[in-house]
Amino acid sequence: MKALTTAADLSRDDLDRIIGRGLEYAAILERGERPGRVLQDRVVANIFFEPSTRSRLSFELAARRLGAYVLTHHPEASSSVKGESDKDTVMTIVSIGAELLVVRHRDEGFPRAAHEWSGMPVLNAGDGSGEHPTQAILDAATLMTRFGGLAGVKIGVVGDIRHSRVVGSLMRVM
Repeated sequence: MKALTTAADLSRDDLDRIIGRGLEYAAILERGERPGRVLQDRVVANIFFEPSTRSRLSFELAARRLGAYVLTHHPEASSSVKGESDKDTVMTIVSIGAELLVVRHRDEGFPRAAHEWSGMPVLNAGDGSGEHPTQAILDAATLMTRFGGLAGVKIGVVGDIRHSRVVGSLMRVM
């Protein structure tokens, strides 16, 4: 898989493999051990054009635990304030060596566009009211752990489901 910009990109096998690997890493961490350094010396860029605490820090911690160098884009302290376009920001970050982009943006579809412009692997960490597939995968993993699988599991969602990027992704994942 070259990019994860929508939950629709995931086959059932992809989802099972990603969740299985995530649960393996969780078990390693629960034992107080460190996971393998599968991203050793790779450069991961967190490019968050809108505020985030949990997602940004979770991606940063995960990348560091897997051995990556992490670049964190802070739009309020970047050339964005001088008028640099978001596309130019992405391309600049790629030009200085980023190999994987974790992108959060207010505009639906921006992470896919970033992948198409750059040709780099992109993880969608939330795009407007579009999707947040990585959060949906985490939610699915939690449900699998709790209920032993997803088959036959019924869930209810309360809130503004029309504009919830997580719910849109979770519906596809489930």
